[in-house]
Amino acid sequence: MKELREEQRIALADKKKSNNSELENKRNELQLEEEQFRSNIQNMEHSMRMQAKEEQRSDIENHELRKREIIEKHQETISNLNRSMSEAEKSMREQKFIHQTKCEEIDLKMKLKQGDLAKAVRNDILEEKYNSTVQHVKHIWALISKAVTVVHKSLSNDDKQTISTRNREILVTLVKNKMDNLEEASEKVSNFKGYDGMKGGANTNVVKQILNKIVDVRNSLNTFLSTFSELDKSITAFKAFKDRMNMLNYAVSKLRNIKLKKHADIEIRNMELILYEWKKDCESAQNSKSLLN
Repeated sequence: MKELREEQRIALADKKKSNNSELENKRNELQLEEEQFRSNIQNMEHSMRMQAKEEQRSDIENHELRKREIIEKHQETISNLNRSMSEAEKSMREQKFIHQTKCEEIDLKMKLKQGDLAKAVRNDILEEKYNSTVQHVKHIWALISKAVTVVHKSLSNDDKQTISTRNREILVTLVKNKMDNLEEASEKVSNFKGYDGMKGGANTNVVKQILNKIVDVRNSLNTFLSTFSELDKSITAFKAFKDRMNMLNYAVSKLRNIKLKKHADIEIRNMELILYEWKKDCESAQNSKSLLN
């Protein structure tokens, strides 16, 4: 009988050790997921900035190339007209002056549009960053939910001794820390500084709800933590805590990304319209040449 009790004691100790190891692995997995997510956000923001700069540079280079081609074509047209010009010489000089004035006007418009394009690229980056901030809140909440699920499983296990009170306290402390992260991330959504006219205000009331619910969750979590020495009270306290978690989950689920307006695409189309106007003016100059001939 003594040997049997010893075997049972050893088996129980092994089981505790296995469960403690599993909890430690879960906690490490949660930390790794958070670090990976933060790294992904930084890489994405860097990639967006580099891509936007490259696209802006490419658009400007294409514009300069088109501009040179149109100017060269127009200069060739003027040169041919001058060679065949006699009685129409005065009229052609006037036409050249008008066209040159038009070119200068369009060139000025294009320079202004380049500034608008740079601003548009920045606005696109801000919109993407805002949505990343919203998604960061949801990611932290997902980590909290996973940790709470582990605690729940430990309480509902038939063998209530498979997880030590100390390890449960460690896991709940992790949840409390993540609640701090959730609060900080939610405030970043509310305090996000975008461009003039950027509408992310639909989330403002949602963030207020989240922050209020976090207070309730913290209070019920502290109550739950204080009952670990008495399992029955601990289970009851956890149910109350879970109810607060469900209300917080509903608030977090209402956070929404803003719709991306693609400002840079709009400005590029505007620049193309100006180039089209330039092209039409050159065609008009060619038609004038034909009429004079």
